Amino acid sequence: MSEAPAEEPINVDRGQRVDRYQEIAGILWDERLYELLTPGGFDRLFVGPKPGGRPSAAEKDPVEVRVRRALERLGPAFIKAGQLAATRRDLIAPALVAELEKLQDDVPAVPFSAIAERIEDELGAPPHEIYASFDEEPLAAASIGQVHRATLADGRKVVVKVQRPGVTEQMAVDIDIMERQSQTASKRISFARDLDVAGVAARFLDALRSELDYLREARNMEMFRGAFDEEDDVVIPWVDWERTTSKVLTMEELDGIPGTRPDEMDAAGVDRKLLVEQGVSAYFKQIFIIGSFHSDPHQGNLFAMPGPKVGFIDFGRVSAIGERDRDRAMDLVSALVDADEVRATE
Repeated sequence: MSEAPAEEPINVDRGQRVDRYQEIAGILWDERLYELLTPGGFDRLFVGPKPGGRPSAAEKDPVEVRVRRALERLGPAFIKAGQLAATRRDLIAPALVAELEKLQDDVPAVPFSAIAERIEDELGAPPHEIYASFDEEPLAAASIGQVHRATLADGRKVVVKVQRPGVTEQMAVDIDIMERQSQTASKRISFARDLDVAGVAARFLDALRSELDYLREARNMEMFRGAFDEEDDVVIPWVDWERTTSKVLTMEELDGIPGTRPDEMDAAGVDRKLLVEQGVSAYFKQIFIIGSFHSDPHQGNLFAMPGPKVGFIDFGRVSAIGERDRDRAMDLVSALVDADEVRATE
């Protein structure tokens, strides 16, 4: 099957926005985050009891805990926004960063019947007709999709990433709201304008949209696989295009140990120092030669492979770096190697 074009963006109407605004306002009030209600205009849309009166049970928790809890309740787009905010220690107070770092992108699994229905809608047949075997128990479940092990007719092992039903529509509304709120903040609030909140939000929301399109992730994976084709110590999964759409991604299963399991690596005799060196070398090639790099390099996306080799998965987030920035980055690395603090600072 040839690669299909990406889907057109979903249009969000005013009614959807108002309904979601009311839901957001209700959660903010429920967590007693009054200070977030008024700046965003949510107080005008809130239809529940107004703030005031005796303190609630929620108010007994630190505000940082309540922010984290509100983001979890608001769903995948807000969870990912919180995860991004946790990386900005230059802008976010340490106590809030510590709480946002607890945000997890794992959620209860979708019933297999819903996954099977999604696969049939996308690929034209139920899983047992598309794959030689298909594990009904998910390997992982996240806010956007969940992953199942399967095998092809020729015996090759694959993993199948399936988008959760309804998540595209829900996130389209949230992305629309975040875009509007960031633009409003940049117009009305001086520090938001100084920090270019609208510009930062635009880049984040573009990355979020890309995670909803598995075809884009598949293209990224294929591009990096080609770029590292002659490298002996880097493994990128291949894509099964016949069983891949914007909402279902079938790819090679990497037979390695994820970076989240260092004890297993030690038990298997993995040279973790070498693994780090291979990973850093791979990133240097991505940044300084390819000009595009895997921009979600947490431990779960890196594997210790037999060889030894380092494996990469999850190419939903890929960033590009221009020639000018590459030159600057090279100058910085060179200055650090030379211990030249003046040049590094410049």
